[in-house]
Amino acid sequence: MIKKDLLLTQYKNALDASLHISKTDPAGIITYVNEKFCQLSGYKEEEIIGQTHRLFKHPDTTKEQMDDLWRTVSSQQIWHGTVTNQTKTGEPFYTDTFIVPIVNERNEIEEYMDMRIDVTELETHLRTLQIKIDKATQEIKDQQERLISQSRSAALGEMFDNIAHQWRQPIAAINNAIINAEFALELGGMSTEEILETFRQINTYTAFLSGTIDDFRNFSNPDKEKTWFTPHEIIQQTIEILHGSLDANTISLLYTPSKEEQLLKIYGSSGEFSQVILNILSNARDALKEHTIKNGHILIALTRKEDSIFLQIADNAGGILQTVLPKIFDPYFSTKNKAQGTGIGLYMSKTIIEKHFNGKLEAKNEGEGAVFTITIPMP
Repeated sequence: MIKKDLLLTQYKNALDASLHISKTDPAGIITYVNEKFCQLSGYKEEEIIGQTHRLFKHPDTTKEQMDDLWRTVSSQQIWHGTVTNQTKTGEPFYTDTFIVPIVNERNEIEEYMDMRIDVTELETHLRTLQIKIDKATQEIKDQQERLISQSRSAALGEMFDNIAHQWRQPIAAINNAIINAEFALELGGMSTEEILETFRQINTYTAFLSGTIDDFRNFSNPDKEKTWFTPHEIIQQTIEILHGSLDANTISLLYTPSKEEQLLKIYGSSGEFSQVILNILSNARDALKEHTIKNGHILIALTRKEDSIFLQIADNAGGILQTVLPKIFDPYFSTKNKAQGTGIGLYMSKTIIEKHFNGKLEAKNEGEGAVFTITIPMP
């Protein structure tokens, strides 16, 4: 018996030397606390005995954690978790805590033994690190938003150029219609039917001009609200935007989706999707211009395979140099001079597809030129 008491005393001393220990009765009233716990909490032993652990409760401690703790120990299970406490002076301290129910010979809870390891320094470092991570993450998001805005500004410049191409012909036609009408009137007048026909021609051209303004408004809308939309409609709109500049450079574009493919839908921002398509098509057009390709053409294919939608855009501009191909999606990388672009178009296109559509944007050389493939999983 003496030997057993000696061993128990040594075990207790070992625990007291290494852990912050307290004990409570079944009602949660503290009946024992060791010196290490007093040092950690800043309270004297006589200030703690007779109190509950609410004495050390920190405002950050949730009701859910306390409910879980009492539910566990009252069912004679050991509870383990990290607890946020506060000292007598209000400073937070953190403990890795084990609460062990002690039962008597009748299998009734006699008391609870609370054993803690001080992890304040570690937890403080982790929280500081988390704050730094959150700050860095926000800075990355802010930078990404700035890049998207910068990319969008460059795309809007592209839009202005394309609208200018589209407006030249109808404006010239309107001007010619007016000149012809004036000339006819000077020569002896116009019939009612001729006047109405002139009005019809002018109305057709002004409707076309109005349509290009609507295309521009839809594209420049900064609203990123996610909705279900058909990629076919966005592709058609983007083709219309580029129509003038493609014709001016004698570049043909082939896009013949089936009725089923025209009805495919994806979820996301249609404006951002349009920005990506415009960027890829503009790059294909510029590559065909740069290499002075005769019979230059761009092929667009929209398909669905299993649970994903695929959009491929191919050209016959000769492809991308193998030394350049791995870098084309890098930020600020560009084969154009500074006056032609910022080099963020493909980078931001890839970011939009990956982050906002959970998809992939890939490029490869195939046949007579480059092929860009967008893969978007169906929700």
